[in-house]
Amino acid sequence: MTGQAEGWQRRLGEPLRETVMVALDLETTGLNPRSDRVLEIGAVKFRDREELGRFHTLVDPGVPIPPFVVELTGIRPADIAGAPPMDAVLPELTAFLGSHPMIGHNVGFDAAFIRAAGAPPRLETFDTYDLAYVLLPGASEYNLGGLGKRFGLVHDDPHRALSDALVTRDLFLELMDRLRDLDPSLLAEFNRMAAASGLSTGVLAGRVLDEMDAVSALAGGAMGGLDLRALSSRLRYRPRPKLETLPDLPLDAPGGLDRVVESVFAPGGHLAKNLAGYENRPQQAAMARAVAAAIEQGEHLVVEAGTGVGKSLAYLVPAALRALSGNHTILVSTNTINLQEQLLTKDIPAAEAVLESLGFPAGSLVATQLKGRANYLCVKRWLHARRAAEMTVEEARLLAKTLVWLQDTETGDRGEIRLNRDDYGAFTRMSAQGAAGCPSPEGPCFLRSARAGAHGAHIVIINHSLLMADLVMGGGLLPDHDALIIDEAHHLESVATRNLGFNVEQRQLEADLASLAGDRGLVADVRRALLAEGAGDDTDGDSRELADRAGEALAATREAASEMLRSLRSAVAELTPKRGLVGRDLRVTEATRAQPAWSDLEIAWENFDLAAGRLALALRDLGIAAERAGTKDSVLEAVSLNISGALDALESARSGLRQAIPEPAGDMVYWLTVRQPVPHVTVSGAPLAVGQSRQEQLFDLERCVVLTSATLAYEQRFDRVREARGVGGGSDLLLGSPFNFQESALVLLPSDMPEPGRPGFNEAVGVAIQEVASALRERTLVLFTSNSALSNARSAVAAPLRAQGVNVVAQGLDGPPHRVMRLLDQAPATVALGTSSLWEGVDLEEESIKALMMARLPFPVPSDPMFAARSELFDDGFGDYAVPEAVQRFRQGFGRLIRSRADRGVFIVLDPRIVTKGYGAAFRDALPDCRIEVVHASNLGSRAKAWLDLDAGGREP
Repeated sequence: MTGQAEGWQRRLGEPLRETVMVALDLETTGLNPRSDRVLEIGAVKFRDREELGRFHTLVDPGVPIPPFVVELTGIRPADIAGAPPMDAVLPELTAFLGSHPMIGHNVGFDAAFIRAAGAPPRLETFDTYDLAYVLLPGASEYNLGGLGKRFGLVHDDPHRALSDALVTRDLFLELMDRLRDLDPSLLAEFNRMAAASGLSTGVLAGRVLDEMDAVSALAGGAMGGLDLRALSSRLRYRPRPKLETLPDLPLDAPGGLDRVVESVFAPGGHLAKNLAGYENRPQQAAMARAVAAAIEQGEHLVVEAGTGVGKSLAYLVPAALRALSGNHTILVSTNTINLQEQLLTKDIPAAEAVLESLGFPAGSLVATQLKGRANYLCVKRWLHARRAAEMTVEEARLLAKTLVWLQDTETGDRGEIRLNRDDYGAFTRMSAQGAAGCPSPEGPCFLRSARAGAHGAHIVIINHSLLMADLVMGGGLLPDHDALIIDEAHHLESVATRNLGFNVEQRQLEADLASLAGDRGLVADVRRALLAEGAGDDTDGDSRELADRAGEALAATREAASEMLRSLRSAVAELTPKRGLVGRDLRVTEATRAQPAWSDLEIAWENFDLAAGRLALALRDLGIAAERAGTKDSVLEAVSLNISGALDALESARSGLRQAIPEPAGDMVYWLTVRQPVPHVTVSGAPLAVGQSRQEQLFDLERCVVLTSATLAYEQRFDRVREARGVGGGSDLLLGSPFNFQESALVLLPSDMPEPGRPGFNEAVGVAIQEVASALRERTLVLFTSNSALSNARSAVAAPLRAQGVNVVAQGLDGPPHRVMRLLDQAPATVALGTSSLWEGVDLEEESIKALMMARLPFPVPSDPMFAARSELFDDGFGDYAVPEAVQRFRQGFGRLIRSRADRGVFIVLDPRIVTKGYGAAFRDALPDCRIEVVHASNLGSRAKAWLDLDAGGREP
């Protein structure tokens, strides 16, 4: 038990509502309490909702204030002139804090800084981040500003100490009300977790239980906080309703589906009558007819549907009609979560309204979502993890969070909860991943429920990764279906490449092996479970002997793995002497394998593989013993699943390493990567081409596949997409956008910018962003092709633009893509800097982008191993492969600008090669019919503003 938990036990007689507490917040010069200094202190003392006092002071840190801290807090060097140093402030702060419990948001940060300044260690600290993380499992964000907004808390001066301390106090009180609303059985379970880990939320739960009278405390729900019977009832399979009679529609007649679809999408048809604000689009009607014909005739179809066509409804309506008329299942595969959510929450309900207008009863269409194993919590593994007598605070916090979530969830899908990055691995270990040999069909199972629901649905939404995984396994993961629709099909090749390949990461391999070791590792866990079941003398031998054998094999494997990983890093260092060890990909070729360093690596690999093979056999023996000794609902059921998962991970790593090091396949590409912080190596492999395998495993076997995206064709043809994805036969359809780009989009191309990589380019990009943002003061999105370029631009433009009242937010540095776009949505004078996923996918909810800037043409990185290998397949790797790949990405980026008929915006490409190089024509020709102007970089802001100030007809407003 931790000191914090013991301290609370000593205060057991004091009612929680009568306890005096202090909410504290610090502003500092950095994140490291040993090298950085306190800049400002804010604190508020309170008893329940009664404020007892405030403490606030600026502090002279004795060191310069970093520019990013000035930007964040607004505290400038002039503000701290004459402020006291920390050692002068400390006695007064210590007296104000007294011995009262300290509350903070990420309180460990604040506690570490005041302790480093000389304050005595705090015995009792409580973290509002931890409380929110547990009690609000589905919250979109857990930062103080977002949580304050969620609860409507006044936050007058964000990132200033006293304002943050006041909001922290109010947030704590709100969350404590949430905690008191929980069933006593959950509170008791949280308190048990506190005893096992010191989880502060559990300590508070115990104090809340102390507040209750004995009757209330005993009136709680299920033991351990989870009612398994209620959960099983929630997951009970409910078959889709069988339609006794169908509407009088010619769906069974030849061409009948096409005629019904025509009546839906015709001007004044069913869609227009049932969808508010619907605009007739001939392109949408043409796509819907083509999809209907492909599904009805059992043919493949490739459709490029430009922005604004409304392709989701164009395929959902004919798919739903086909499914309902013949009691079929149709799969829809997407790449992004955003599109899946749009389909489930917006487009499918719109299709249902159309079906009702056609005469189908309400609720006829059954639609569901199906994901891969790692997305679903395994109840057996979760219950086993919960039983641990000892756990870390992080483990306890995740278990408490999932316990709250389990009270209501019907899916067990991790997409319903928000996990921090460190918890994904822990969730995966409690998921159905690696539990393919689940020993019992009994009890609640989210994966089983999801698959049963998919087998009974008309429309099943999946993602490309699950589709590819099903193909790799030869089927079995997906329900039988009449047709497959692949949206966002431009991602299919990259997803197929990823799923047919492998990554063996040093950190993951070391973590997997470490999870088997020690008193809390899997091997010891199996041994305890076997002894508890009385299986110590079964026919497979004593459990102690089995565990000892596994322990010895594990020790040898960990030692051999360390030597192999060291040899891998050495090989990369020796084979890339001029480029340095870190941050590079080393493609493994025949020439690489001929080097002496590779021979040393092969020896190290062989030693590892032999040791790992013995470990796999030992784990398998333990698994067999556990399966034979286990009974229904016993601990050994969960232990068996954990062994299965560990074996799966170990054998996957062995397989990938065997391929990459001693036994390469001729149709694969292999590479090694070393990354910082502490150098760690990854071994990767992927197929050189995926078209042939996709043709044999997918397109030759499926009755009907529809591929669609806004960017599939190249130079008005589908040859490239068909070859790359293995699509044989069927029809093609190229549909432009219904938008009038001549009136809605202006393209500005500055020809006098330096070329990327040349001196002055990065500086010129920063100047251009500042000029455009200052002139427009409108929502501006800037797309980059690398994180380093984005970071450089942010450093250059953030301070001067913020001084002019223009906010700057950057993907990664200021949050994930959805947060960046939400901030862009909220305030007009905002510049968002994005890379990778912001080239497509995440749209603004309410407003539109007025300016879209592209820092450079999105050519693939020449040193990327997959790009380099695939380029070699062409006579002209640059012209025949690099340019077409970049053009497709370029088109996806441009698609961010105009999202509706009402939108007007400016597209600015800061890479002069689009004008000065011969291949620039391929990029210009890929744009829709826009106004294109070549201008001087110094005129970008004024020209963009002048055009946006015009109305759609080109007149002054």
